[in-house]
Formats: sequence, structure tokens, C-alpha cells
Amino acid sequence: SPEIPVIIAKIFLILVISYFILKDWENIIKKIVNLLPMRTKTIHRLIKEFENITHTVIYAQLFVALVQGIVGAIGFYIFGAPFPLILGVVLAFSSLIPTIGTAIIWVPASLFLILSGYFSHNYWILGKGITLFLYGLLIISTIDNILLAKIVHAKAKVNQIIVIIGVIGGASMFGIIGIFIGPILLPLLLTYLETFKERFV
Repeated sequence: SPEIPVIIAKIFLILVISYFILKDWENIIKKIVNLLPMRTKTIHRLIKEFENITHTVIYAQLFVALVQGIVGAIGFYIFGAPFPLILGVVLAFSSLIPTIGTAIIWVPASLFLILSGYFSHNYWILGKGITLFLYGLLIISTIDNILLAKIVHAKAKVNQIIVIIGVIGGASMFGIIGIFIGPILLPLLLTYLETFKERFV
């Protein structure tokens, strides 16, 4: 598919951007401070929240992608999909793709087993294909939002529902980059609204 190289390029771009954000963190913070037309107290609070949430979200997203790759590789191996390690690695990268995500890997793998078992009349392989499909649907595809929400909640003290809404909303608005931007901007917006409310209460 002609879209695959574009998707790979976007994922690579995300990794490069994440690297430079983490590398030049202090300079980015200083520039943001100079641009914000707010009270010093509000700026410092937002900067602290931004630093905490951004670090947590970026590392959490990459960690979750790694976990999904491992979980996927284990599933591919157990259910007999070909090249389970390679599929696991590709699945880890595909987890950064909004909406379709890991399904772009485990759906074809499970369908391959199902069709192989059906046409060869091998119901054992057919059963493995169906089980792999359920494994992908119920475990691989759900573990990312749950794990990401728990990590961000534990490290950055952000409500898990807000993280999930941020991921979904960010992905729908900004595409692949939105899965990083959404969980960062939404908590920051809520923090700003809190400080704005405190100013007039």
C-alpha cells in the first residue's frame, strides 16, 4: 500500500521530534515562558505542569509501544503466526498510528491463520487464528490506553479519564502526533482554567 511509507515516515518523525524535545528541554521552556502573557505565578505553575506531563507522556507512549510489541510477539508465537518476533517489532511501531494502530498487524496475521486452517481443513490452525483475533481485539488493542492512563496518573497525577480523552481527541485532531499532544494539552488547559478561576474567586 502506498500509505505504508507515509506512515513509517510519520512514526520516524515523531521519534526524532521527541528526541530533540527531550534534548533541548530547558531552552524550549525558556522560550515558552517569554511568550506567555500571564502572571508569573500562573506561568511557573503551568511550566511545572508542562514539564511533568510532557516527560511522562513521551516516555509512557514509548514504553507502552514496547509493551504492546512484546505482548504481540508472545501472542504471535503462541498461536503460530509466522515470524512472531518481526511482527512484534512492527506492531510496536504501528501502535503509534491513531485509530487503526496495532490492528494493521494482528488482523492480517489472524486472518492468515484462519484462512490457512479453513482451506487446509486444519481446524486446530483455524482455532488458533480465531483465538489470535480475540487476543488482539481484547488484549493488544486495549492495553495501550489502560497502561498509558495508569502511568500518567501515577507519575503526573493526571486523571486517567482525562488522559484517554486526550489521546482520542488529540489523535482525531492532529493525527499521529496528536497521541502525544492530546494528553499534554488537555491537562494543561484544565490547569490554566483552575488558575484563572482562582484569580477571580
